[in-house]
Amino acid sequence: MPGWLSLVRPREGSHSAGLIIWFETSGGSGTEEAPLTVPEHHSLDQVTYLCKRQERSQGDRDRFSPPGFDVAFFWRAGRVSIKTLFATNDHRFVLLDGYGESAILPPRRLSSFDEFADTILKLRNVLVARQPVESREFIASACYLLGWFLGDLGKHYRNETKPTMDIDIQLTRKHPENLVLGEYVAGCIRRFGIGCKRTPDRPSRGGLPNGAYCWASQRHPIFAWFHVACLGLKWHERTSYDAVRMDWMLSAPREDRLWFLRGLADSDGDVHFRDKSVDITTSPNTSFVKALLDSLNVHNIVRFTKGYGAITIRADQAMGIAIFNPQVNTYRRNLLERLVGANVYPRHWPSWLTDKVDHLIRLGLSKREICEHVLYEDNTYIKMHNLGRKMQNRSVSVHVEHEQCETP
Repeated sequence: MPGWLSLVRPREGSHSAGLIIWFETSGGSGTEEAPLTVPEHHSLDQVTYLCKRQERSQGDRDRFSPPGFDVAFFWRAGRVSIKTLFATNDHRFVLLDGYGESAILPPRRLSSFDEFADTILKLRNVLVARQPVESREFIASACYLLGWFLGDLGKHYRNETKPTMDIDIQLTRKHPENLVLGEYVAGCIRRFGIGCKRTPDRPSRGGLPNGAYCWASQRHPIFAWFHVACLGLKWHERTSYDAVRMDWMLSAPREDRLWFLRGLADSDGDVHFRDKSVDITTSPNTSFVKALLDSLNVHNIVRFTKGYGAITIRADQAMGIAIFNPQVNTYRRNLLERLVGANVYPRHWPSWLTDKVDHLIRLGLSKREICEHVLYEDNTYIKMHNLGRKMQNRSVSVHVEHEQCETP
């Protein structure tokens, strides 16, 4: 049965007689957990052995005692604050595979992409024992998930006694393609051997008129590792307000940087008709995302609106790097491809286009709705600025005709 540990060295003056560990196992009936204290001189192999035996009931606790091990230490409960857990580099996550044959200590802080990739592959071997997965594909999937983690995933932080969390995915039902996108993200989570299932949709309401497709994951410390080691945040810091510290991503191979960016764009990106561009909401990480785009030789413009930062990329450049997941036909990707491939009439419109736009104006459609109709039905892009002038001219023309009809 797979399990994991959170390991921390007690501070000076603590009453603990050794290292404090939190141990959890995931089984068919749920999750079992217990805080344990083990002597500081024990090796990782001895700790692994103890945790395998911890799966037995407490009634068996007096029936085993590995060499040099004090059972009293093993069963002593120790509760520590989150400050203790993350105060020094002594804290590690220890992960055991489903056969209890291997364990690893992921780094608390990442210094390079190679360190990330090496740890991710070890985590795969620990959490998804005996299930072969192509290494490059798995690393790309992890980068994509990490992009979502920086973006709009719902992150639920547990109490301050141990670092573990669960996450949820919520995507508007306005675009049916989001159902496939949500399943793709959930599949990235499941690749780590972590459960992630569809939950009841959120109903429509005032602030959410279309409702939302929803998924929820099991809680797991790998998400806490993402938060602390990969994003470089402290436990109390949040991605909405605190800038990440992950310059290590800039050293990643180009394809892995792209998959990270795609995760962020699928989460926080948008496509704009007005100027044929892609925007990614980036606050409070605008400088980092700009550095990432610069490393990919993608021209970008930073703008701030009401104190919030966003980065704008031309549609053709965004299309050139497949900024939205190329494996999922999302509505953003579909719209971007149509914008880039559409016909454009910069000076004079053909008569059929003028007649069609006049008809749509008479129907009372908005500028955005008219642009979408022409794009999807006729593969033609019209600038919203030009359309606005035409709508204004038509309004004046209608007003003049109305006055002429009323003149005796």
